[in-house]
Amino acid sequence: MRTSEIFQTLEDRGNADEILNHGPYECSHSKAWLGRGYYFWEDHIENAHWWGEKGYKGRYFVCAAAIDYDDQTCLDLVDNRDHFSDFREALDLCLKNNPRALVPDVIDFMILAFKKVGREFPFAAIRMHPQQSKGGEEFKLKFVANNNAFFEFVRPIQICIKKFRPLNFRGHRIVYPDGY
Repeated sequence: MRTSEIFQTLEDRGNADEILNHGPYECSHSKAWLGRGYYFWEDHIENAHWWGEKGYKGRYFVCAAAIDYDDQTCLDLVDNRDHFSDFREALDLCLKNNPRALVPDVIDFMILAFKKVGREFPFAAIRMHPQQSKGGEEFKLKFVANNNAFFEFVRPIQICIKKFRPLNFRGHRIVYPDGY
């Protein structure tokens, strides 16, 4: 079991009390990367601040919480080779019907495949490392000069939560700006 601190970035609409009483908030936007769910940055608050500056032009809250997950509760497309292979197999099947399939299409395909055999999608969350989601050079350390290769020491890993209960979601609070 792994415990992670997670961070959700929300637009500051002068609604701190509402966020504390009713958060976290689900993303149901049609362009949500991993489909409908509650999106968080894992472990590094820097990613939440990056999104606050980029997505909300500096007017944002960052909420923190903790979750526990393992291979049975989280479709881990970062560190689990078996899950990655399952995703790749679903992608190959999905592409036969939809040559322009996107990541959320593959997730929906996987969910539908479980439904077709009378089972519920077994994962409460999806964990992924989106590429090129940050431009921050401050999070990249080159191996050698005059080469583009780098070590990304604050990886932008996102967790999309579909169901909270199996993850022991706890401690939801506002951590930015100070004073909450």
